[in-house]
Parts: sequence; C-alpha cells; structure tokens
Amino acid sequence: MNAPPPLVAAARACHLALTTPSAETAHIPHQTVGDKRTLLFFDGGSRGNPGPGGAGTVIVHLGGATLTPRVVWMASVSYASK
Repeated sequence: MNAPPPLVAAARACHLALTTPSAETAHIPHQTVGDKRTLLFFDGGSRGNPGPGGAGTVIVHLGGATLTPRVVWMASVSYASK
C-alpha cells in the first residue's frame, strides 16, 4: 500500500525531526535497544470562534528491537464553515 505523497513527506519530516540532534531534543533521554516509547503530536486551530479550522495528529513509536522511529499514525481534518 502506497501512502499519498503529502503523508510520505510529513512522515519524512517527523523522522528527520526525531533523529537529528538539536537543542529542542537534548532533554530526551537516549534510548537503548528494548526501550519502548510512544510520542504523540497534536495541534489545531481556527480562524475566529466559530470559524474554519483544522487539526492534525501523529503517533510515533520509538525503540523496540531497533532504535529507528516509526510513524504509525498520521491524520488531519479541516473544516470550512459556509
């Protein structure tokens, strides 16, 4: 099953953010093989209240048999009021 190009690009961006050392990720403890963690990312917003808006989520599994992050869920929704 092939994912749509925007989801592939988003998954690559998440993977890059999770595997590139930075000041923002320095506080995350280093993992060892066998450690399992799950990261949840979510955000949303709207223009006005009520008004058009949207939200997105990403679930990433870290650790396990390998230390490679694995994006297991990505979704977004948008709403434009008429």
